[in-house]
Formats: sequence, C-alpha cells, structure tokens
Amino acid sequence: MEPRITIKDIARKLDLHHSTVSRALRNDPRVKADTRQLILDFARKQGYRVNMAALHLRGDINNELAIIVPDISHPFFSNIVSRITNLANSSNYVVSIFQSNESLEREKEIINTVIQNNVAGVIASVSMESMDGNHFMELEKYNIPLVFFDRISKIEVSRVVVDNYGILIKVVNLLFEKNYRRIVHISGNKDLNVYKERQMGYLEGIK
Repeated sequence: MEPRITIKDIARKLDLHHSTVSRALRNDPRVKADTRQLILDFARKQGYRVNMAALHLRGDINNELAIIVPDISHPFFSNIVSRITNLANSSNYVVSIFQSNESLEREKEIINTVIQNNVAGVIASVSMESMDGNHFMELEKYNIPLVFFDRISKIEVSRVVVDNYGILIKVVNLLFEKNYRRIVHISGNKDLNVYKERQMGYLEGIK
C-alpha cells in the first residue's frame, strides 16, 4: 500500500511553500488563481485526500456534531438520530453518536469526550438519572452550542420538545370516547419533564 500523499509532498514536488499548498487546497483567495489551479490539478492526479484528523488537530475545521441519547435501540431515538444525520450530512457535517445507557456517570464521560474533540455542537436527550443537568454547563465554557430534545434538563438552553401534557389529555379523552373507564397511566422518573408532563396531562384528562 502506498503512503498517503501529504501537503508537504505536494509542496516539495511543485517547489512551493506548504502553507501556499494548504491555502490553495482550501480555495483561499490569497493564492493566485493560476497557482491554485496548478496545485489542485496536481493534487487530483496524485490522489490527494484531505486528512480530516490533522485538520481537526490544527483547529482548521469544526464540522462534527455529537448526538447524545439514552438508548439508541429505542425506535424514537433511532429515528431522531437518522433524521439528524441526514440533515447534517446535507450541510457537510459529520455526526458522532453517544449512548448514555440512562447513566449520569456515562453522560458526564461523554461530555468530557465531546469537549476534548472540540465538536461544533451537541444535541442531547438526557438520561433518567440527570436531575439538574449541571454537567452540560461545561459545554458553555468551551463555546460549544447545546440543544436538548425530548428529555430536557433544568438549565436554560435551546430545546425541541413536544406537548406531552396536551397529548395525554387527548389520549385519555380518546379512550373515554371508546367507552374505556379504568384508565391507568404508568410513568417513569417524575423529575424528568416528559414523565412529569404526561402525568399532569393524564390527571387533567381523568378530571
């Protein structure tokens, strides 16, 4: 297997400075058009491919999104991950998926990992054990945007949620209209928004 051709290899072959080659490969307007075209043509013929890991290390790019979910095997979360991934790819972002397994400690480890990777942003649905969500505040220190979806914590950041309260009222009413009278609601952690709101909607519907 032949070694990957590097920017320095191209610079040496064309008798140019490696910074000029690097700029040309990024279509930097500071490089003269004819020089840029020379470099691009040569790189294409030699099968040059961008070394994404090196660019990340240098901080030249920041196109990685992290998605944190409690359980990737759950149909709801797998569907959301699929949709986010498709949207991200269409905008030239890559997606890393992390699973907390409903564990607060695992969630904290994931936050440390995404900070070390300097991701462009985090999209998260919190675990059953996440009460205050303070560990997510670490992202703000490193200017990493955060968006919660479905299950959210108490910290004030952007979020995408559904009307759990209103939906449960509609569910109870629908069951009542179908002549069901012994309607039971089985819930999860009452400190999480989704379960708290569903319980409130259920009780309102029963009332």
